[in-house]
Amino acid sequence: MSPVPESRDRRGSLGNPPEKRLGLTAMVSLMLGATALIIGLVFVTLIVSTNGPREALEEAPKSARFLLASSRAERALVDLETGIRGGMLTGDRSELEPYHAGLLALPGERREMLENSIGAQLPEVENLDRMIEEYVTYTQPIAADIGSIKPRQATRLVREGKDRLDAIREAFDSVNRVQEERLSEKRAEANKISDRSFQISIVGLIASLLLLLFIGWYLRGKILKPISVVASAASDLSEGRLGTRVPEWGRGAIVTLARSFNRMAAALQYRDRKLIDANRQLEGSIEEVEEASELKSAFLANMS
Repeated sequence: MSPVPESRDRRGSLGNPPEKRLGLTAMVSLMLGATALIIGLVFVTLIVSTNGPREALEEAPKSARFLLASSRAERALVDLETGIRGGMLTGDRSELEPYHAGLLALPGERREMLENSIGAQLPEVENLDRMIEEYVTYTQPIAADIGSIKPRQATRLVREGKDRLDAIREAFDSVNRVQEERLSEKRAEANKISDRSFQISIVGLIASLLLLLFIGWYLRGKILKPISVVASAASDLSEGRLGTRVPEWGRGAIVTLARSFNRMAAALQYRDRKLIDANRQLEGSIEEVEEASELKSAFLANMS
C-alpha cells in the first residue's frame, strides 16, 4: 500500500524553512498587554496631573483667608479713623466707640494676614503690619486727649491721620492685588490641568476601546471563524463528503488544526478509494470463480 498523501504548507516545503511569525497566544497576549499598558499610562498620568490641582486647591483657601482678613483689618482701621475724627471734631468721647471696636478686631486680623501670606510676599505684609502698628500707636495719645484738643489742632490731626490711613490703604491694595493675582493664577492652572486630565482620559478611553474592538475583531476572524469552518467541515466529513477541505490560514494552533484536519480528510479519502478498489477487485474475482464453476458444471453434465 502506498503512503497516505499529506497536504503541505507552501512555506514549509523542503529546502525552504517556515517563516517565523508570532503565535496566536503571543499575539493575543501582546494585544492584551498593550491594552493594559494604555490603561495604566492613563491612570498614572491622571495621578501625576492631580498634584498640580491639589497644590492650587491648598493655596486657594489660604489666599481667600488672607483677603478676608485684609478686608476686615482695613475696615477696622477705617473704624479707628472714623472714631478718632468724630471725637476730635465733637470733643465727645462717646464718638470713640468705633475706635475701640477697631482696636479689639485688629490683632486677630493682623495675625491671620501674617499666617496666610505667601512666602515671597511676606516682607511686604510685614511692612504693612508695621504701618498698622505705627498708626495704632499714633492714634492712642490722640484718643486719650479727646475733649481737650483745640479745633485748629483737631483739623491738622484729622488731615494727618487721613494721610497716614491713605498710605496704609495703598499698601493694602498692593498686597491684596498680589494675592488676587496669585489666586487667579492658581485657579487658571487648576482649570488647565483639569482640562488636560479630561482630554487624557478621553484619549485613553478611545484608545482602549479601539484596541479592545480590534482584539474582538482579531479573535473573531483568527480564532472563532476558523474553528467554526473546521467544525462545519467535520460535519460534512461525517456525512461522507470526503473531499471536504479547509483553508490553511491563521496562526499557531489554528493553522495546525486546519492542516491536521486536511491530513485526516486526505487519509480518509485515500483509504476510501483503496477500499473501493479492493471491493472492485473482489467482485471481479467472485465473478471469475462463479464463471469457472458454471463451466465446470457444464463440462460434467456433458461427460455424463
